[in-house]
Amino acid sequence: MNLSTILRFLSGHRDAIERVAACPRAVFVGLLFVLSAGLAREYDAEDLLAEPHHVFVPLAASLATSFGLYLLLSLAARCWQNLGHWWLGYARFLGLYWMTAPLAWVYAIPVERFLSPYDATLANLSLLAVVAMWRVVLMVRVVMVLFQGRLLAAATVVLFFADLIVVPATAITSLSLIGFMGGIHLDETQRLVADVSQTTFTIGCWTLPVWFFGSSFILGRALLTWPQPERLGIGTQFPTPRVTHSVWKFAAGLLALGIALLPLAQGEQQRRREVERLSAQGDIRQAVAFMASFERDDFPPHWNPPPARRGYTVSPKLWDAVIAVHETASPEWLSSVYREKLDHALNGTTAWRLGLTRDDPSAERFCVMLESLPDQKEFATRHARAFIALTRDPDIRRPASERLPTWLARHGIEIPPTPPRSGEPQP
Repeated sequence: MNLSTILRFLSGHRDAIERVAACPRAVFVGLLFVLSAGLAREYDAEDLLAEPHHVFVPLAASLATSFGLYLLLSLAARCWQNLGHWWLGYARFLGLYWMTAPLAWVYAIPVERFLSPYDATLANLSLLAVVAMWRVVLMVRVVMVLFQGRLLAAATVVLFFADLIVVPATAITSLSLIGFMGGIHLDETQRLVADVSQTTFTIGCWTLPVWFFGSSFILGRALLTWPQPERLGIGTQFPTPRVTHSVWKFAAGLLALGIALLPLAQGEQQRRREVERLSAQGDIRQAVAFMASFERDDFPPHWNPPPARRGYTVSPKLWDAVIAVHETASPEWLSSVYREKLDHALNGTTAWRLGLTRDDPSAERFCVMLESLPDQKEFATRHARAFIALTRDPDIRRPASERLPTWLARHGIEIPPTPPRSGEPQP
């Protein structure tokens, strides 16, 4: 098995698939590919020094999914008629499964560094779709060769298993976005992810019964054949293919390249994690001071500093973060980030979503901050509806009744009378 074999395998050539399947050490080459793919995926996404387990997530996921697919194929091919070498057969199948891992290196392309947030998200989703489709088509081809099945039978079983993975995964993604849809406006990037997730989930739900009944028919008619041991290089009198030095060097080189990428982005990820750690501990002022000591380029591209929305609420309190930025000698980039957060939050009209409470002193400090904004008249006019609603919110009755109405009146914004509650007499 040489480099040409791997390239031809990724192209779906029958002889390359057979050669990889018959090579006992292909699984170890594949293991190196999977580990390098983990680095390629996460080198600019997670703080791997603090959380190295992210590198091994693709390994764990591939072990689980490969075993599930192999088990489904075993049933479809009626493996119980010849159970010999079942585990060795899985080792060979795992080698074939892992040999697709180099495709994941397209995720190493740092699209966030030269594209806008929307375009970067679109590019990442597009790359994900290409890699996923390529892997599915390649595994269909592997099943055709290894289990001697026709295209329709192999595709039905593989797509049934893929649907079993995709539908729950997209359902979880869709549910995580539900909280954003009630009273909080999605930005264009969130809408893109939500639309793609919902579309994928819908298609998966509609096609799942088709693949299920198709797989049941294949199981009943035994349209897949359990591979003979000699096809897997087991118990054969002929010498099994060996792995050439060029393949070992290539696999080790990909792993080394993944390690070499770490210094390019890990500093950014470590600073990001420190900010999020301070924020999670409730020390938002310390988190702001830490961010203020760096430039925007010292953090990951398109990173959204805390507080982050969690469902309908903001945690920790957005007021505290905005006030801390205002009261700290913050650089322009940091002030712009939190000013944008405040603008986006005030598109809603509920104080509880922003974390205000009736006796919270930060509400008083927030009013003081409003009075010192350089463009406070324009700001008050733009968010007049939200501020009027805040003056009526019982959660901030005390600070609002003392300062917020006066501030609004100063800029020509009148607060209309509070409409009577249902059942109360009209004045």
